[in-house]
Order: sequence, then structure tokens, then C-alpha cells
Amino acid sequence: MKKTFLLTFLLLPFCLFALSSEDVTDEAISFRAKTRSSSRFRTHFQSAHMDGRKLIITLDDGSEWCVHYANEDIALTRLESKWSSEDEVRLKEGEDAYKDFLVLKNRTNNQCYLVDYYGYVDSPKACFISNIDKDGYVLVSQDGSYWAIGYFDTFSSYRWHVGDRLTINKGSYSRKTNYEIINLDEKNSVWGGLVRWRGE
Repeated sequence: MKKTFLLTFLLLPFCLFALSSEDVTDEAISFRAKTRSSSRFRTHFQSAHMDGRKLIITLDDGSEWCVHYANEDIALTRLESKWSSEDEVRLKEGEDAYKDFLVLKNRTNNQCYLVDYYGYVDSPKACFISNIDKDGYVLVSQDGSYWAIGYFDTFSSYRWHVGDRLTINKGSYSRKTNYEIINLDEKNSVWGGLVRWRGE
């Protein structure tokens, strides 16, 4: 029993706090994002555009995110002038008043936006599930990487399916093998530990 509790504790995501204020702006939300040059999976900004009155950010893995901002025109101008395709982007779940959103952070200029799932487009860097066990404890991404899912997060991942589109992002995690795995089809996310085989 003690071993079970210890394993569960070790599999829990490491929580870092988001700052908040009454106004939803890029200055009002933030989170610490550790940089590791050896991270195997990185996500970068690709472009921003308006779809009707919705401001959409597209990342290099083809995932699309709807920005929640008081003035979308101002936000679009900032994205077009201050963000580039070389900028690494981090994603994590929002907290407190922003728990229904994700926080998208530019690691280069530290600007943050509240975003929500929007969709995805074709991309040579697209990631998806190639295999997953029926209880959601282990999944395999299309590149052959194995991922161990945190115990409590399996309540989400057991509903995932082969072929589901993923965004694998370093998020706020500092450990080399810890990632945020976001299912773009199911519109939820889990903590995933990259399995490292002996000799790697």
C-alpha cells in the first residue's frame, strides 16, 4: 500500500502558480518555464491571423489556439511585430479564475495570453497517438516515444484513441522527462513522463 501511494505521489504533475488580476492581459498572467537545451520536444510559434472576430495563433505542430484578449487587433499587432517562428512557446492549464483556459507563453519575450482549443491544420511536425493501452497508463506517439501518464490523469487519457492529434509541450515542468500532453481532439491534457530506456 505504501508503495502505491509513493508511486501515485511521484506521478503527480509539479504545480507552479499562475499570476492573475481582474483584467485579462498578457501582463496579468504568467508562469515559470524552465529552459532545457536537451528537451526533445519543443513547440514554436508559427503565425497569427483573424478568423472573423477570433484571433488565432498557429504553432509549428499545426495546433491552433483562440486568444482571449480585450482588444484582438492590438494583440494581433503585437504578435505580428514581436513574435517570430524561432520563439519557443509553452502551454499550461490556467488556475483560479482562468482555470477554463490555457496559458500560452512566449519563452523569448515572456508575453503570455489566455487561449482555448480551436483546432489544428496539417503540419510535417504533427503529433498523434499510434498506440495506447485501454486504461490510459501508457501511450505511444507516432515517433515511437513511450509516455507514462500520471495516475489521476488517466481518468482523462483512458478515453483517448489511436489517431488522436496531440501537442507535446514542456509546459512549466523542469525535469527533463516531464511534459504536458494535450489532446486536441478530446480537448484536455495530462502530465506525461517520457520513458527513457536503459542506454539512452
